[in-house]
Amino acid sequence: MGSTWQKQTILDCLKQANGHHVTVDDVMEQLARDGKKVSKATVYRYLKELEQDGELQRYCNHDGQSACYRYVAHGTCNHCHLRCDSCGTLFHMELLHSAQVTAEALAHYGFTIDEHRTVFYGRCAACKREGEPPVI
Repeated sequence: MGSTWQKQTILDCLKQANGHHVTVDDVMEQLARDGKKVSKATVYRYLKELEQDGELQRYCNHDGQSACYRYVAHGTCNHCHLRCDSCGTLFHMELLHSAQVTAEALAHYGFTIDEHRTVFYGRCAACKREGEPPVI
């Protein structure tokens, strides 16, 4: 499918998020604020196409049903994700030594790490402050 104004507008929404993860609802809200009329089905279709094109990365949310997306500038790596076991928030974290970790995994185990999908689980600062027990 070729590039349309809807696809470009959706991509622009993701770029404007400055590396943060956004949901389909976030995209829909931004489009509405910008006065752009795009159906939710169209947003889903173009997000899938943009993911296949390597423009964005898709991540499953805490509930396992919904997803969030992040613009990745044609496959840039050197990052991983932190997911809170309590609230499900997904944080983006740059890895300064990711090349060393991926090289060691390959050399010692023959294992290739997909850095875009690497997730560390724990508890975020807000949940630790609230004293909320972790979800298991």
